[in-house]
Amino acid sequence: MDLLTICPTPRGDTVRIGLRGEIDLTTCPALEQAISAAVAQASAVELDLSGVEFIGSEGVRVLLRGLREAEAKSVGFVLVDPSSMVRRVLDVLGLTGTFEVEARLAESVAGDPERVQNRH
Repeated sequence: MDLLTICPTPRGDTVRIGLRGEIDLTTCPALEQAISAAVAQASAVELDLSGVEFIGSEGVRVLLRGLREAEAKSVGFVLVDPSSMVRRVLDVLGLTGTFEVEARLAESVAGDPERVQNRH
């Protein structure tokens, strides 16, 4: 059984990476590889963290490295719908304002999400 499911989905010039499960020491290499590949091919990367049940310190480091890599290439890097676990970890570590965070409230009939953006 996989501890983390990683589903990259290209959407125009954006790659959305859906994540489900646990981001820990054993799953970080695959996540880091997925983020690097997305940054190399897109103008924006969205990480859907709504299905993340656990994130450890190495997972936070992967997110920070991904952000730095994206910024170095002028690629957008957004955390979408972080689970309460992810939000709490980022809050405790004082990293909430480091990332652009979006809460997707609803999907419209056309499939374009209604967005509420938060940058603390």
